[in-house]
Amino acid sequence: MARKQTDLKALRNLIGEAHDLLRTTILPDERTERASKLLTGGVRLADALLEESPAAKRKRHGGGRPSNKSKPN
Repeated sequence: MARKQTDLKALRNLIGEAHDLLRTTILPDERTERASKLLTGGVRLADALLEESPAAKRKRHGGGRPSNKSKPN
């Protein structure tokens, strides 16, 4: 799982850097604006994938309801 997180962070950083470069560049036919929108979507998607759901956090940290195993008397 750690490798997946690292890969997603690297992807997010690459998209973010490309987005920053496009913000300072003017291309013909509004291509800069479209590319910027696509990269913004990519950054947001990568951020969402990097966030852990609350259920995943609870599962890893234990706790919750006790098991239903019967106890010997």
